[in-house]
Amino acid sequence: VREALVKIGTNVIPLGLELAKRPRHILVRRSAIDLASLRELLPPDRPPLSGRFHVESLDVQLDPLRITGNAALDSVETTLEHGPIRVSGPLRALGTKLVLENGSAVVGDQTVAIDASYDLESGALAASYDTADSQLGALLAALSGRSEVDGTLTSNGQLSASSADVAALAGTGRIDIRPGRIAGFSLAKSVLGTLTALPGVGDDSSGRDLSRYDDERFEQLSADYKIAEGRISTENLELVYQNAKAFLHGSVGISDRSLDLAGRIVLSREADAEIAGEKRAKERVIPISHITGTLDAPRVELDQKTLAALALAYGQNEKVREKIDKTLGPGASEAVEDLLGNILGGKKK
Repeated sequence: VREALVKIGTNVIPLGLELAKRPRHILVRRSAIDLASLRELLPPDRPPLSGRFHVESLDVQLDPLRITGNAALDSVETTLEHGPIRVSGPLRALGTKLVLENGSAVVGDQTVAIDASYDLESGALAASYDTADSQLGALLAALSGRSEVDGTLTSNGQLSASSADVAALAGTGRIDIRPGRIAGFSLAKSVLGTLTALPGVGDDSSGRDLSRYDDERFEQLSADYKIAEGRISTENLELVYQNAKAFLHGSVGISDRSLDLAGRIVLSREADAEIAGEKRAKERVIPISHITGTLDAPRVELDQKTLAALALAYGQNEKVREKIDKTLGPGASEAVEDLLGNILGGKKK
């Protein structure tokens, strides 16, 4: 038998057969295959499959498996744990590797340009992606079922995985969100809220009102990132609010969303003026010793010296100095004042 027609559901697939010699070959001739009709061939616990697979010509060698030729994916859709994904694009078979070139994936109704490859022998995956003006919340909801971060996303990167395990995922890329929001969290509010709790700052009668910083929205979040060992790490995360900028470095866990970040936040003159008073206002740098917790419940920590320096900068009264000396030891308030220039920027007042 050299030629055959195989019918599966509504599909009639023409085949050329070379089964009398080793290795055996099956040639899949030009055809358009409705993948939904192949559902009966898949185990019942597998997700649904739809779309069309257009074959120009595929030469399939059996044992060892090798595939050469050209085909195309036409709105091939399956369902992930939290939503569908639909892929289209030309497919090249290069023996041990399948390559998708200039393709696209639709996830959460957002379109992402992709190039990808799959190694038939090792099962390794590699992909590059590029997306512009996509809604990050919709993407995250479709991929993970959660969307703590939302906004207009422009991003690109390269990913690879030797297995389906999260720890095997690796890659690099760039992310830029303008504007956006982090549900239930504002870094500016967390830092400024800490200031109002300082002695001589929040309990005075100056009429300081920091309620307008209680805003989850930010103007920009950008970073170059690296993925390794189950974490996304960065050395240049920049988070911009209306009157504050944060510069952070550290990592975020992919599975548990745990945070391990540090850096600094820079208050604008306007923000500083609302706390320190117009005459003493300046752009002020506040070190952030640690951000822990998770994406949905971050915890911002300022070290003791920074808090003491801020109390002196914004409180400026004897009661503050007495409390610092009592907590850190005699003469500590003077030493802390000497550190103001290095810790908060500029010379002490």
